[in-house]
Amino acid sequence: MSICRNRRGLSPVIASVILAGTVLVVGVSVWAYSFSATEVTGDDYVDEILDRVDIVRERFTVAHIAWETPTLSVWIYNYGNVTIEVDIYVRGDAEGSNTSGTPVESGDIVPVTFSLATEAGYELTIEVVSRRQNFVYETYVVP
Repeated sequence: MSICRNRRGLSPVIASVILAGTVLVVGVSVWAYSFSATEVTGDDYVDEILDRVDIVRERFTVAHIAWETPTLSVWIYNYGNVTIEVDIYVRGDAEGSNTSGTPVESGDIVPVTFSLATEAGYELTIEVVSRRQNFVYETYVVP
C-alpha cells in the first residue's frame, strides 16, 4: 500500500513541472518577440534619421544656363557633402524636362542638356529637384 501512495504524490509534481515549463516557454517567446520588434523599430528609426541628415547636408545651385538651338543646358553645382541626383523641369513659355536622375558628386559642376522648343524672348522657369526633394528655382530669358 505504501507504494501506491508514493505514486499519487508524483502526479502533482509532474504536473507542476509541466506547468512551469509551459510558463517559461511562453515567457521566453513573448520576450523574444518584443525584443525583435524593438530592434526592428530602432533600426528603422536610425535609418530614417540618417536619411534626414543627408537631406539637410544636400546643397546645390544652378551655376549657369545656356540655350543653343534646340538644346537647353543647365549646369548644376553641388557644394554640399553628399552626392545628389537631380531632375530638371522647365515651365513658362516653353515646357520640357530631364528626369533621368543625373548624379552630381560633391564639389562637381555637371551640365544637364535636353532638347527644348523655344524662341528668343521666351521666359523660362527652371526647377531643379533632387531625389531627396530639395529644389532650386532659376528664371532664364532666352536670348
